[in-house]
Amino acid sequence: MMGLLSKIKEFFKRSNGVENDSETLVVLVRILCVLLTPYFLIVGIFLVSQLKEGIGALFIAGAAVLMFLLFRSFSVEIQKCFWPLILILFLTTLFSCSYIGWGLGFQNHLYCIVLLLLFNPKLSLRLKRSFCFVGLALLILLAVMQNYQELLPFTKAEPAQWNSLILVVNEITFFICVCAIGLTFAGISQEAEHKLFLYNEKLKQAASTDPLTGLMNRRSMENSLQQVANQYKNGTAIVTVAMADIDFFKKVNDTYGHDAGDYILKNIGEELLQFMSGKGDAARWGGEEFLLVFYSMNGDEVFTLLDHFRLRLGNRKFVYREQEIHIHMTFGIAEYDASPSFVDTIKDADQRLYLGKSNGRNQVVF
Repeated sequence: MMGLLSKIKEFFKRSNGVENDSETLVVLVRILCVLLTPYFLIVGIFLVSQLKEGIGALFIAGAAVLMFLLFRSFSVEIQKCFWPLILILFLTTLFSCSYIGWGLGFQNHLYCIVLLLLFNPKLSLRLKRSFCFVGLALLILLAVMQNYQELLPFTKAEPAQWNSLILVVNEITFFICVCAIGLTFAGISQEAEHKLFLYNEKLKQAASTDPLTGLMNRRSMENSLQQVANQYKNGTAIVTVAMADIDFFKKVNDTYGHDAGDYILKNIGEELLQFMSGKGDAARWGGEEFLLVFYSMNGDEVFTLLDHFRLRLGNRKFVYREQEIHIHMTFGIAEYDASPSFVDTIKDADQRLYLGKSNGRNQVVF
């Protein structure tokens, strides 16, 4: 028995492959599809047998659509199943109450509709309130149509009985209560999800960013480059990689202290972030080494840009505790050849970097 329950749970919770989908909404839509399919089928067959062929056919068609939505929910974004489900419930409510009557309870479908809308995380709280008012207006309209036709100027119906009045008052009151409870918990849930989203974004940023320089860390850059390599397997990628190193950085630490070294690294990181804006990505590769990735630029273009950056950086004075520190950098450039990874490209750029180091530093080698 426990094994069967476990398999049922796994069935409802199986991923649909969409990263940002709410697991709760996915499970809820699937459960409702499973519960409502036999209900719609049985009610449809019964209505057809009672010569209500039009409404009966609507319910039978709804059952077929619900089964389709159930299996579709395993491969598409859940919103593509959510709104058809809402539409089915709305249409069966509207036509059933209009053509069959209030007394059979088809208006209760509105409770399912409003609860589904209230717990959809993709909808804003303002939009959810609007849906509640629309649902209440529809409920009142259906009540007037079925029980108080004498209020409508185009009818000559007799006044409704007092028990019919109590029935309508109960329906409207409980609908308002459901909306109030749902809105309260939806607001709490939405606020909690927003805080969780912000917290997760901070965690992602902390996990992918070097805390000192503000640049991407090595692991994050490696993941990014692998994605680029996967996208450009056909050899059409134009990507250029540059390895950069601060010249005589050890001398800075030995002369001014490690705090001065951190100060220099932080400022170099800011310079690289500004320089790489709109051109590509920059990462702290390790120690005083940096990896720069230029998209849609060839080696010659990157050489010109980096040489200008090198000259500008060499003319800048870094002031740390009233001490002027002059910094130079050496760069090695290599063009990506659309191979399965960037490993060889980075090695080529690294070799050219050390060639520049051995030939006097403060230069760009391509």
